[in-house]
Formats: sequence, structure tokens, C-alpha cells
Amino acid sequence: MPHWIEKVWTDDERVYARTKDGLVASYAFSQWPRLKDATKGQREDFRLSYGGIHWPQLDEDLSFEGMFHDAGLCEITPSEDSVCYQEEKTLHEIHIKDLQDLDRAAGEFLEAVGDRKLIAFYAPMAAGKTTFTTAVCKRLGVREDAVSSPTFAIVNEYRTGSGEPLYHFDFYRIERLEEAYDIGLYDYLDSGCLCLMEWPENIEDLLPEETLKVHIAVNPDGSRTLSWED
Repeated sequence: MPHWIEKVWTDDERVYARTKDGLVASYAFSQWPRLKDATKGQREDFRLSYGGIHWPQLDEDLSFEGMFHDAGLCEITPSEDSVCYQEEKTLHEIHIKDLQDLDRAAGEFLEAVGDRKLIAFYAPMAAGKTTFTTAVCKRLGVREDAVSSPTFAIVNEYRTGSGEPLYHFDFYRIERLEEAYDIGLYDYLDSGCLCLMEWPENIEDLLPEETLKVHIAVNPDGSRTLSWED
């Protein structure tokens, strides 16, 4: 059976493609001259332009033969430089009983995510995205009265207890991706600072591959469950 490409991303050396059934293949930039010397911005444009499910299908051995022809790059055949592996993910969950349990949950969450800097929260309206973000910020030493949902500003900047910038986004009012570009989205995301994002669904196509996607579910008893895979 063919494997359909779901996601394409790049780093400084390679192009990666993940299929819907969890297989990942990668090739070195040296195999595509136009990408080998491309700038970071050009590679990001490449990812956005050709990273969707409209990409050609892969054959069973995950070769990329002819795959880049329509992209105006170059037609290649697989070589020993190609890499193919099965992506393995671990499901994490944190249960939040009530508001009094938020501080404990935020601490557990920060310990679990480690040095991840891009964190997107997916949840329905009134599920507690801003409430949990506030708890995370408080754990990091941000004054609680300084945290508010940046619904109109799109992004708020806070300072942690150690003086590091922390960016809090709310993309609820974003209707066009150009609006995210207008605020300098990638300047924030590439800053190396912690970025906490609400309503990331509205800029899904712009999220870097390394973004940690956290789901908040509302349980019948009013408690919440955080879940994510990595």
C-alpha cells in the first residue's frame, strides 16, 4: 500500500516527511541543490508550501523518487543517504481535580515537558486554557496579576522569576495567517524563549514541527485532563 505524506519539516541538514501511518523518512539537503544553500526562511517557505497532505504518495519503501519534481526542485532516486524509521510516541496525561489542584499540576507539567519551548494548548471554549497557562506562569515566577489572556493583543510578554521572557499567545481572533506574520510570529517562536499558545488551531499551518501539542479535556465531573504525545 502507498504511504501518504501528512507532514514535512526541515532542520539545518535534512528534509523529513511523516506519513499518516507514523513512518518518517528523511534525506540530506545535499540531495537537493536548491535547498542545500537555502536560508532558514526559504526552508520554512518550502515547508509551508509543500508540507500538506496534497503531497504525492510514497511507494512502499518510502522512496522520494520524483516527489520533488512538481515542487521545482529535482527528481532523485533513493540512496544510502536516505533514512527511514518508525516514529514511536509516548502518551502523557495529567489529571487536574479542581482549581486547588492547579499548582501541583502545573509543576508536574513543567517537569514533564523539560526544556520544550513551544507549547500549544488545544481545548474547547471555557475548558481552562488561560487558567492553566496562568498556573504555569505562576510556577515560573511570573506575577499572577500580570497574566491575562491576550485576546486582542494576540501576544503578551511576561518575565519569569529568573528574568527570562515568556510569551503568551491567544490566536482566537486570527482569521488569516497573514495576521500572525504581521506580529512577527517567527521572531517569537525562534527566540528560544518559552511560548505558550492558546487557540493554535487558527495558525496550525505555521506551527514548527517541534511544537508540543497539549490537549485539555473536560471530564463529566468537572475535572480536567491534560494529554500529549512525544
